[in-house]
Formats: sequence, C-alpha cells, structure tokens
Amino acid sequence: MISLDHPLGDYCEEEINEFASWLGGSYATDVTKPLDGVLTIPLANGDNMNLHMSKKVHKEFASKLFALYRIIRKAMERHEDLSQTLHRPAELIIGSFDGIKHDTDGFDKQGMRLLLATLNRIFDSLQTTYEGFQTSTVKAIYIYI
Repeated sequence: MISLDHPLGDYCEEEINEFASWLGGSYATDVTKPLDGVLTIPLANGDNMNLHMSKKVHKEFASKLFALYRIIRKAMERHEDLSQTLHRPAELIIGSFDGIKHDTDGFDKQGMRLLLATLNRIFDSLQTTYEGFQTSTVKAIYIYI
C-alpha cells in the first residue's frame, strides 16, 4: 500500500519548473524573491490558471499539488522496482487531497479545474506505468477530495 498522505516538505524552483512542464505549463521566477514566482498551468477549457506563489492560499494549494506529484512519482518508481521481481504483489494507492478551500474570489473553482488536470495527467502516467500488468496486478487508486 502506498499512501498519498505525505508531509509537504520543501521544494525548489527546479521542482516547480518540472511540475509545470509535466502539466504543459510554465513557471516565471521572481528574481527579487525566490519561490515567489507565477506558476501558469493550462486548463481543459482553454484558460490558464496562474498561481501567484507570493499569495498564501496559492502557495499552500501548489504545495499540496507538488506533494501529490512527488508521491505519485515515488509510487511509479516503486512499481518499476517491484515489476522486476518474480513475485508481484498487489498495489494499492490511497490518499486524500485537502488543498481546495472555499474562497470568495473563485479560486476554489479554478483550483478544482487544476486539480482535475493534475489527476488526469497522473492517471495517464499511471496507465503508462502499469500497462501490461492488468491481469497480474490488482490496482486501485482512491483519492478523497
């Protein structure tokens, strides 16, 4: 069992850039303040979501997305290691995401769209990683929002 509930930890601008690229977006650094740039991610409806890392609510939301991204990558790496063994155990990935808070300026709606874009990308990555294991491995992913 792999839990997605993991401490947030620290992150650097290189990781933010990697995450942005993974989602087809970009990160514009703020040269005056490290880690206070703008993370821009395209959404399915054609809009872009801009997370201003200098804003507390945006930074907290982004941090939780980064944590989700990190742990999914670790789960896929663990799967790769397990797939090399003779005995392939069943894998269960569970967790919760509490990064969306009710907000009066509409950030919660945009945040939900960004979370859905992230989850779609995660499922695509997991499907690629687990391809060919449908009959030999039981897989389930539960993420509570």
